[in-house]
Amino acid sequence: RNALGETPVQPLLEKLKALESIQDLQTLAPEWALYDLPLPFSLGIAPDMKDTTTYILGLSVPGKILPDTTYYQEGNEAGERLLTVYKDMSQKVLELMDFDAAEATKLVNQAIEFDALFIPHMKSSEELADYTITYNPRTPEEIQAYSNEFNFLALFKELLGEEIDKAIVTQPKFFEAFQKVVNDENIEIPYTFEYTVVDKTPPVVWLGSSYTVYVGADKEFSFAGTEYVGK
Repeated sequence: RNALGETPVQPLLEKLKALESIQDLQTLAPEWALYDLPLPFSLGIAPDMKDTTTYILGLSVPGKILPDTTYYQEGNEAGERLLTVYKDMSQKVLELMDFDAAEATKLVNQAIEFDALFIPHMKSSEELADYTITYNPRTPEEIQAYSNEFNFLALFKELLGEEIDKAIVTQPKFFEAFQKVVNDENIEIPYTFEYTVVDKTPPVVWLGSSYTVYVGADKEFSFAGTEYVGK
């Protein structure tokens, strides 16, 4: 593991670097979804809340950098502190992966910028405590209307091997704003790159001892690995 270093993650990075359009994201999405790698949305299969004898596809929001939407509110000191830790951790990991300091800073800032575009359209944990509000059946036509560029239905068919007659959209407000955020103009902001390398901590830890030093031993990274991820 230590000898391999960052080699195992390099193929992922190369694919992300090659993203130049939503069509490129479309091509990447089936593999990314199957391996549970970050996309600007998430998918899952679960029993239908109103008919537990059947399973249904769920279309939901992506992960966030900070634990909850409330952390993004102006003046939230915990959010500001955690974002500082995130930026420092991301910078160091990227530099370990041979990105120069200026490029690493640019990537981190772009990831934060893209993440922030989604937050106004997401519900807080308190709002989601009423889980019934996440049960929003939508037809294929309603789902495809969320984007003029990304073909959700084509992705679903490729993953499931058949067309759907409905899916559960957990946060419709988010997807009603999807086209404004996920489009060819914003595709250059490497949101998924930052999430793959940094937000999913285990892949970083698995890269070898040089990375575990930064994730676990350093004071700031120790904070990121405990308070940041809620453990």
